[in-house]
Amino acid sequence: MKEKIIEIHCAEEFDKMFLHLDSKYFNCRMGLLTNDLEILFSLKEKDLQEAYKKLLNSDNTYTKFEYLVEYEKEHYIAFNCYIPYINPENKLYEVEKEEALKLSQTELFKDVRLVFGNLKIGSILGYGHEFLFLIPVTIDETKLHQMEKEIYKAMYPFYSQGVKNHEERKNL
Repeated sequence: MKEKIIEIHCAEEFDKMFLHLDSKYFNCRMGLLTNDLEILFSLKEKDLQEAYKKLLNSDNTYTKFEYLVEYEKEHYIAFNCYIPYINPENKLYEVEKEEALKLSQTELFKDVRLVFGNLKIGSILGYGHEFLFLIPVTIDETKLHQMEKEIYKAMYPFYSQGVKNHEERKNL
């Protein structure tokens, strides 16, 4: 049985995992999606072609966080939530983690895998919180759009408003 929730504890571990997330299907690590017909036609698997079309039909608010990946021989739409921080003890990570885990336990996200970690990114960059929702490419387009909205609503208020703890979260 494949792991549904995977917590990564160091950047090297995450980098190793990204080697398993085959890079031939996404435009860049941050997932900037462009309307590139060459990419669409280069995708041999029908499920990937359909997933790419779903992403092209998504609201631009979300597609900057999404890309196609292969992990453990399965294809996914990856929705990436990432924010850099200098302080590794930042309470925001625990709040984000709680929200991501809550989402992953809902019926809507029952087939979604969650990969996350609070990672040291390098001496200059400091630390980053990375949350990667791996959504099966065969997902219904309407359901995908619901998931996009739920992930964005649950995860991105923290970044845009600098929320640092549970008390501040309640005041959003």
